[in-house]
Amino acid sequence: MRGAQQLFFPVVDVPEGSSGGILRHRRAVGFTLLELLIALAFLAILGTLTLVATSMMGSRLADLRGDRARLLSLLDRARFGALTEASQWMMMIDCDLGKVAIGPDDGWLGTYTAPTRGVAMRRDYYSGSPDFSEAQRRDGVLQGVERVAEMSLHPTVRFLHDPPNGYECPGSIAFAVDANIGSLRILWLADDSFSTSLSRSSQKGLVRPIVVLPSGAVHLAE
Repeated sequence: MRGAQQLFFPVVDVPEGSSGGILRHRRAVGFTLLELLIALAFLAILGTLTLVATSMMGSRLADLRGDRARLLSLLDRARFGALTEASQWMMMIDCDLGKVAIGPDDGWLGTYTAPTRGVAMRRDYYSGSPDFSEAQRRDGVLQGVERVAEMSLHPTVRFLHDPPNGYECPGSIAFAVDANIGSLRILWLADDSFSTSLSRSSQKGLVRPIVVLPSGAVHLAE
């Protein structure tokens, strides 16, 4: 058309193999639906793993609290036994295997040949009875028949024994006839993930100590 102004557009030379350059530029400023779905799936998996880990740790801490309650029950029974039976009671502690046993260290042989039967016999007929061994009485070791109660810690719970870092597990606690144990003892119960080389404040809740006072009374420390 004569007299009409002609419009000219610059010609851009697009190299071979790069015809999608403009589309790639547009994709760079956003996400495709597929990419968004992948991100959401990843976040869902991450959240599930976090919930599972939290649940597992909650279960482990419940085991720790449960073991401390059972250990307290054994301590009370040993203390009460020493007071009522006029006999030294022992608590034997296997610090490596996490096993605990209590009973009177009276040398009982497991027989009932004396005239008086039952628990009263164990309380009243120590000397001169064929049912007791003088050599095993108050020898600091509970023989099989002397044990009246036992417990084992959960697999995720252990006794701490690391003297250089201030944790020591007593192999035994002896309750005299007045329930006195002579000196203070501490039973360090901890989750298996607890590290003695780190501070307790940074691992809150992973250790539950039980302090047994010289009088035999028990104090719960946090």
